[in-house]
Amino acid sequence: MKRTITIILAAVLLGGVVGYAAARHPFTDVSPGAYYADAVQWAWEQGITNGTDATHFSPDKPCTRAQVMTYLWRAAGSPER
Repeated sequence: MKRTITIILAAVLLGGVVGYAAARHPFTDVSPGAYYADAVQWAWEQGITNGTDATHFSPDKPCTRAQVMTYLWRAAGSPER
């Protein structure tokens, strides 16, 4: 279930990265050829995620419900209501 949520979140975020190009993210565990690399790049640059530490994103680690909600809230512009 958690892996499914992670994949769904990546797909949602991927919708905002088509044609998006900028500086490379700092995550050593996200290869440029990974299917989710562009989504990670966009989410990092938009401040939606910071990774699990300064150099790791941990793409195989499951997301909690709280993390998913935080990502979606930040992607929506951090609305107050």
